[in-house]
Amino acid sequence: MDCYSDVEALLKQINVGLCSKYLGEARGHWANRNSSSAANALAKINASSPCYQESLQVAKEISGYLDEKEQRDWDLNYEKYKDNLAVKNRKLDNAASMIKAARDVGVAYGKNQPKSVTYTRIIK
Repeated sequence: MDCYSDVEALLKQINVGLCSKYLGEARGHWANRNSSSAANALAKINASSPCYQESLQVAKEISGYLDEKEQRDWDLNYEKYKDNLAVKNRKLDNAASMIKAARDVGVAYGKNQPKSVTYTRIIK
C-alpha cells in the first residue's frame, strides 16, 4: 500500500502542474482576447484539480465579455438596419415629392391655357 500512496501523491502533483499550466495558457490567450483558445485551455483542466474554481472564474469573465460584445454587435447591427430603413424611406419620400411636383406643374400648365377657341372654316 505504500506504493499506492506514493503514486497518489505523484498524480496529485502532476494534476496541480497541469492545472496551473492550462490555467496560465488560458489567461495568456485571454490577455490577447483569443476567447476560443482560452476556452480550449480551460476545457483541459480537470474538475478535481485544486485550481478548478479559479478556472471557473476565468471562464465566467470570458463569457461576460462575450455577452457584452454580442450585445454591442447586436445593437450596432440594429442601428445599421434602422439607418438603412430611414434612407429607403427618405428615397421613397423624395420620389413621391417629385411625382407630386410634376403633377402640380401639369395641373398649373393646364389651368393657365388660353380660353379662346379658334374655328377653322373648311371650304369645299
